[in-house]
Amino acid sequence: MPGVGGGADYQFSLSDIRTKVRAFLMQDADSTHWSDTKLNVYINTALDDLRLAGVKEIGRDSFTTTAGDQEWIPGQLVWRVLSIIYDDQPLTEITREDMTRITAGDWDGRTGIPYHWFVEDTDEGSRITFDSKFPATGTTVKFWYVKRPADLSGDDDVSGLYRVYVTAIVYRVAMLAHASDDNSTTFQMFERLYEQALERARAAHVRLMSPSAVVMHDAYGW
Repeated sequence: MPGVGGGADYQFSLSDIRTKVRAFLMQDADSTHWSDTKLNVYINTALDDLRLAGVKEIGRDSFTTTAGDQEWIPGQLVWRVLSIIYDDQPLTEITREDMTRITAGDWDGRTGIPYHWFVEDTDEGSRITFDSKFPATGTTVKFWYVKRPADLSGDDDVSGLYRVYVTAIVYRVAMLAHASDDNSTTFQMFERLYEQALERARAAHVRLMSPSAVVMHDAYGW
């Protein structure tokens, strides 16, 4: 289930989330009862819980072509490429077998605008191969991808999740904070609120299940 990320304007930073948590716990910014360090740990735990619940962090990026290139290995943050657009033209993901059939096994001898791509795992990472060599240098290729999970450490690090999930994050952090104080009654109250907030966030984004929606409708809000 996509949880959607994107640009910083569409998600909260670690500092933003911590501020919301402190406001929710009615705690001043300079209070040491739950320190920034503790809250950061709880926030990262809450994000891990959302990932275990099936929420994925979606990113968008781009690169420019070099004439004659036909393969591309995404960066380390890219876990799974969802969609690719070459010069504003959506490309279709197919299998290696389909590529062989479509190109009669001669895709590495073709040059021109690409229409298809397939992915293979290599020692260097996932390798994307297009059905023809890029005809020009400097053409923009946009892509959407599932991010590899990473803890937030700097205040400006963004969560990777769309803002609708912040309520679930705040409730989960409140649960963990009160659990650290052995306040079981408050923990149970926030546990119920957390489950409700997570279900509502899921329902709000059920239409984002299809990667094609990313390409055709920019449904992730970029």
